[in-house]
Amino acid sequence: MDLLLCFLVLFSAVAQTAHGQDPTVTIVETAPVTNAKGVITATRDEDVLMDCYVENLPPGTNVKWRRKYKTASGNEQLQDISTNEGATDNTKHGVEKPTEFTWRLRIKSIKVADEGTYECFVTVILQSVTKDQRIIRVMIPPTLDPAQTSTDTTVREGDNVELLCNATGRPTPMIEWTRQGGAMLPAGTEMHRGSKLEIPNVRYQFRGVYYCDVYNEIGADRRSIRLNVRFKPQIVILDRVIYQAVGYQVELQCFVDSNPYPNKEDIRWTKDALSYSTDSGRFKVKAVRGAFNRMTFELIIERVQPSDYGVYSCRVSNNEGTSYKNIELRESETPVKSVKLGRIIRGSATSVYASLQTIAFLTTFTAMWLL
Repeated sequence: MDLLLCFLVLFSAVAQTAHGQDPTVTIVETAPVTNAKGVITATRDEDVLMDCYVENLPPGTNVKWRRKYKTASGNEQLQDISTNEGATDNTKHGVEKPTEFTWRLRIKSIKVADEGTYECFVTVILQSVTKDQRIIRVMIPPTLDPAQTSTDTTVREGDNVELLCNATGRPTPMIEWTRQGGAMLPAGTEMHRGSKLEIPNVRYQFRGVYYCDVYNEIGADRRSIRLNVRFKPQIVILDRVIYQAVGYQVELQCFVDSNPYPNKEDIRWTKDALSYSTDSGRFKVKAVRGAFNRMTFELIIERVQPSDYGVYSCRVSNNEGTSYKNIELRESETPVKSVKLGRIIRGSATSVYASLQTIAFLTTFTAMWLL
């Protein structure tokens, strides 16, 4: 009796296809698109669509979807997804019929756990299967890990600092460090790869914005980290010796970079036992604050007298220490042009204009601090 039943089933299946062509199964379109190796690369949480086109389907034959995948232990498993338009799990899969001969599988909000080989197939003549398949790989854009990524950091000059940058993603993101404006990293390179940027013996020139860029095949992310360095004042002077004749105006200038910015009472010019932090008679004091805590500090001496010649110190203090640089004022037989105005000034000037010499120096000075 069992043998007769098997014969009848086989005869019925053969009869269905005896007068027609064998069915063909083709996955004709996918979203995202399929690459040349038959792989669909999807981004986590997006829907994946696969259109299965079936021709010459015998009456009463089902079109099915299934997934082949490997478990954590490496064993291969089969998961039944759908039969015709009925999905086993409607929360994860849906089957649509955009045309009479098309079965569209929708994988909803795909996850890494949904990876595998998806097959659209029909079974004819008992175990004879006609199918087409696609491999699905799921990727995740990089996301910075806030618990393991540095934020704005303040250190003292001479400290060692370690900036961290970590991210999750699939495939594992690459991590690159650069500085704002293309400035060189402390190690002398333009770019560093890795989750850590180690800066030993921090110098004040290392302050500024550092970029941590993370990226993989499908996305990128960036963190800007400002490194704030506390340091004692750094002083630059244009000329160590300045000349001027008796009766003419002269300007002494020093250029200061410091963090924190000094208080008003912590900047002064000194000569012998004299100190100038504010205007006093023929001596005018000017402090002009610029960008990035920089300052131009001047001592203007009107109608120079013989007693004015000597060594002047530009002295600046902050919480990190005190610095000074000396300028010597010497007598000249002929008057010298003003550094600021570019002309000889007898007595005192009524207005101030920057000379080309000063502008050129300030440009060089600014560029030097940005290196």
